[in-house]
Amino acid sequence: MKLRLAAALGTAAALVSLVAGSGTANAYVNMDNLVIGSSKFIDHHLGSVYGSYELSSTTYSTSAANSRWKVASAAPDTDYPNVQLRNDSSGRCVRAMSASTVQMKSCNSQDPYQIWAMTQGAIGTQFFNFAVRSCLDNGNNSPYLFREESCNRTNPYQSWFLVQ
Repeated sequence: MKLRLAAALGTAAALVSLVAGSGTANAYVNMDNLVIGSSKFIDHHLGSVYGSYELSSTTYSTSAANSRWKVASAAPDTDYPNVQLRNDSSGRCVRAMSASTVQMKSCNSQDPYQIWAMTQGAIGTQFFNFAVRSCLDNGNNSPYLFREESCNRTNPYQSWFLVQ
């Protein structure tokens, strides 16, 4: 547990230095083989349900392929890195389907519904989609989108730990 927390804090510190800069520096993000863990439900992390388009947040084993992700730059930066979230097992990306729902779809870096502004909240990393103006949220123990003008920096349901 301490090792996982230390790894999460190290990743968060690296992200703060990446995101804290001002302007449009176009910092390239390429993080492989990550677990994207919920800040609110410490043993829960994002997973792609095998054979479906469902995105889930459960207690999958962190070694399971469906719980491993690649976070990589997919569009020019604005004031933060704009990334895609690609599942290692399915090869699909997280896509905003509406202002409140997400699914796993074939990756397309030209699809604004698959581009996530990666920002640093007070607790962890946050993912905001400008196409639907919603933040990736883990309330009710299930990933969905919460519509607002930006992620709430102090909301643990909207914060994620990126752990290798």
